[in-house]
Amino acid sequence: MALTNTSSWIGDGSDQSVLKSSSSEDGVSTISFSSAKKGTPFNIRLDAMNDFVQMKSFFFEIQATNTSDSSLVVGLVSKNGFLHGWKTKGYFYNCNITNGSAGLILGFGSPIKSGDTIGVYLHRESGPCRVIFYHNHRCLGDGFSLAVINDVLYPCLHLSGKATVKFPMPARDNFPTIFQREEVVHDHVNDPYSGKW
Repeated sequence: MALTNTSSWIGDGSDQSVLKSSSSEDGVSTISFSSAKKGTPFNIRLDAMNDFVQMKSFFFEIQATNTSDSSLVVGLVSKNGFLHGWKTKGYFYNCNITNGSAGLILGFGSPIKSGDTIGVYLHRESGPCRVIFYHNHRCLGDGFSLAVINDVLYPCLHLSGKATVKFPMPARDNFPTIFQREEVVHDHVNDPYSGKW
């Protein structure tokens, strides 16, 4: 069951950065945004959908439709962590696991490119709070495993350059069932060099 609120995105207030968002009848938002200058990221976060962000656990996806010549980062941020540029602090993935300004785990996945789908699952059901990332529907596993976090966390995008992404309206009952890192599946079935070593 899809949530009924529409999505609304807000920028971090960076001068001359651009944010345009539109929603279709099927609940998919198209977001075009760009940073004012290369090397200084522009951050946007979800502002509305209170019933979504108030859920104990939630899952969302971002579909990168145009990210050429840019660096896109996808993750979660609290209201207090949402600041200008590199000052934003949260729980992010861009091929590395990052807090918004520093790489914490390098080479966690592949760089995000046009056509990719990135999923973020905030799992707060029992034990530690887990932020699990998915790249093209492949589970990458826990990017973050933390003590209990009671802060409201919002979907957040962090960008150097310009990009267009799609944000399908999340569903209440559409959570991933795989939480452990999945092996890379290669198209080269008969390749004797692929697989475990």
